[in-house]
Amino acid sequence: MQQEMQMENPNVSLEQTMVAIQKAQIGFQATLHVRNRMVQAYTDIMNMQV
Repeated sequence: MQQEMQMENPNVSLEQTMVAIQKAQIGFQATLHVRNRMVQAYTDIMNMQV
């Protein structure tokens, strides 16, 4: 969508492009937080004494 906006496609608006970019950023950040929590949980489990 961003590429279409740069190519001045009349069917793609700036607002649509900005919303799509924000959604992608939020999704990426959420995935990153989940990954970090899983790595932390794995590290905690591996450091436990049995």
